[in-house]
Amino acid sequence: RDIAKYSHIGNEKKRIYAAMVDSMDQAIGGILDALDAKGIADNTFVLFFSDNGGTSYGDNTPWRSGKGAVYEGGVRVPAVVRWPAGITGRRRVDAMMGYIDVYPTVKRLAGVTGPDPNPLDGRDMLDVIRGDAKAPKRDWFSYIAQGSPDKIAICDGTWKLAVVGGSVLDVTVEQAVRTEDSKTKPSVELFNLDRDPGERTNLVAERPDIVAKLLERLKEFRRLKISGVPDFQEGRKGFKAPKDWMIAQ
Repeated sequence: RDIAKYSHIGNEKKRIYAAMVDSMDQAIGGILDALDAKGIADNTFVLFFSDNGGTSYGDNTPWRSGKGAVYEGGVRVPAVVRWPAGITGRRRVDAMMGYIDVYPTVKRLAGVTGPDPNPLDGRDMLDVIRGDAKAPKRDWFSYIAQGSPDKIAICDGTWKLAVVGGSVLDVTVEQAVRTEDSKTKPSVELFNLDRDPGERTNLVAERPDIVAKLLERLKEFRRLKISGVPDFQEGRKGFKAPKDWMIAQ
């Protein structure tokens, strides 16, 4: 039914994608309507966002690339919040938050005050969402190491360093700023997101000082990865699912 609405779209994948977004929109609308009908919308915090950017065959303009990449098109998505009793609607907040912030934020909303057994990477972003505070300054990391050589990036809010096509642990500052050989792997790119949010101009040669600082922090982050994590493609070839599945207790 939803696909029929988009028969004018020639590309089959884009046609299916449009129908899926339409269907999702209807489903979310049904949830919001149900909250209204039950009279609990004012006391319900609804947060909607995505785990990655749009697919590569979509249009992520003005961001570069898409899902599966560490460029902005792969990691930057909007989030939408509805909580009539707690926030003023029809506002825009230009601040970065991520999945790691959901738990601390919801914990406060729920009135939970007990300590956590382990340190949290995320922050309580409720005051930022309300527009009462600025987002805390911190490094944002993106890392993909499944199905392809490492892709990793760090963003401090203004500067972003991306290392794609190999381990960042093998990269030196001297190698990073040598841009004359575009085929060198891994590639190293530095962007000023304030001036170049589309990540079109590589500034590694112009700002080796920034490269050095971000590269060291990126290596420190990469060293946190535990060994032995298998690639998601491992064991896939020739695999046949058993007739009966059982979850071991």
